[in-house]
Order: sequence, then structure tokens, then C-alpha cells
Amino acid sequence: MNSWLSVLSISAMLVGCATVYDGKYDYDEGWRLATVVELGNDSTRFNDASLDCRTLKFETRSRAEQYAYVRYMRSFAPRMAIVPVPDHTKVGVKQRIFINLNDCRVGTRSNQHQMDR
Repeated sequence: MNSWLSVLSISAMLVGCATVYDGKYDYDEGWRLATVVELGNDSTRFNDASLDCRTLKFETRSRAEQYAYVRYMRSFAPRMAIVPVPDHTKVGVKQRIFINLNDCRVGTRSNQHQMDR
């Protein structure tokens, strides 16, 4: 009986460690929840950021017309990033979005009402 409880406890801890935002944005794959601070374009002078996607090249995407300066958490510390806003996506200041630190992809929540909470 005691070993069964140990297995159950360990299983619960492992499941609790897996963070997946909105059912599709996996923390372990680089996704973070971020808040839009400012919007601009390729030439906008944003404040310093730990990640500036305008300077990185990815084969999967072309230059964006709009960029978002966002705040996110990494290792329990606030960080800033400049990420492309996908074409045909409306993003506003204070809106919460998902950013991928590995490849600069951006995602939005499926339920916009929940995003503002």
C-alpha cells in the first residue's frame, strides 16, 4: 500500500511539472506567456530586449510589418523581447500573447476573453 502511494505521488508531481499553455503551447518547447508593452515596425527603437527577433533569420517566416515589444518571465525574472506580429492578427498593448523563445513564433489564445485576465 505504501509503495502504491509513492508511485501515485511521483506521478502527480511529474504531471504537475508539465506546463502547456492553452492546450498547445508547451513551455518545454520554448513557449512563454507574454504581455504586449508597445507596438511598432522594423525600424522602431524599442528599449533593450533579451531577444530581438528582427535581427534573427528564420527560413519559416519573412519580415513582419508589425512587431511587439513584450514582457515575459524567464527563471523567475522579467525579461523583454521584440517579436513579429503575424499577418492578419490583431494585437493590442496590454494584450497577453504566447511567444516562442526558440524560433520567434507568436501565438494567441483561442479564447480572447481569457487572455485579458
